[in-house]
Amino acid sequence: MRRSKKLFFLGVFISGSFGLFLLWQNVNFVLSPPREENFPPLTPETIGLPYFGFTLSVGEKRQEKIFGWFIPGQNDLCIIFVPGWRGKKEYFLSFNHQNLSPLYLLWEKGFSLCLFDPRGLGESEGSFDLGIHLDEDLTALIEFLSRWQNLRHFILFGFSAGANAAIRVAIERKEVIATIADSVFVSIFNTKKYPKVVVYLFYLLSSFKLGFGWTKKLDLSRMDLQQLSNVLLISGEKDRITPPEEAKFIFEEMKKTQEKELWIVEGADHCQAIFLYPQEYLQRVLKFLERVLARRTLFC
Repeated sequence: MRRSKKLFFLGVFISGSFGLFLLWQNVNFVLSPPREENFPPLTPETIGLPYFGFTLSVGEKRQEKIFGWFIPGQNDLCIIFVPGWRGKKEYFLSFNHQNLSPLYLLWEKGFSLCLFDPRGLGESEGSFDLGIHLDEDLTALIEFLSRWQNLRHFILFGFSAGANAAIRVAIERKEVIATIADSVFVSIFNTKKYPKVVVYLFYLLSSFKLGFGWTKKLDLSRMDLQQLSNVLLISGEKDRITPPEEAKFIFEEMKKTQEKELWIVEGADHCQAIFLYPQEYLQRVLKFLERVLARRTLFC
């Protein structure tokens, strides 16, 4: 009988240890996702856009280089595209509808465009760490572009973790006059993709690597969302990673925001609305930007 108990507890210990090992591997995968090579190589020139490549050193404790492309427009308004987990600047070049890129249409409207790899993604150095440094990367990028290209106002277009960072920066930086947030999350604890016990175990293990306060930095419920101006929120109806309740919460909190729109996309999963309804997606973005431009005298 005693031997059976020992074997039972040994089995539980081995199973638990193996489970924690797999979860730790998953934590490392999420925080430092593997990078993909571009094949065939893409640049803005691929879709007929002129551009300048740039590098920028970011980080308070350790200087790390991030890489990007700047596409000059006809005015001093610049749209910065902010990728999420495993994203990179090349992905935005693949957003084509009927062989016509939304980037090209936005450029034709006079906007300058900026595509970049945040830390730990694409060509850039460092570790992604679920985007906790994305606000620092964005802030440094805004200051760099303001000096280099004499730009006055910025529109942030973010996806998932990039959308979360875009909202964080938009609250703090007056140069940001509008934000488009696709598949944004308020808190990682609100995800419905995984059981709560898995989410909290992930938090505990990742906190050994990032510090126990890292989730507070990403938690939008702690921030003054009423400071936001001109926001388009896009969320997939079937998104379980960042459920639509997240975007609804932000929308309802923006009581003082004059220009705001919430689009819950029927049948769409995480960051899939642009592929599922490309024409409507582009029309909504363009109409939103037209309304922002119509109110531009308020920003001058």
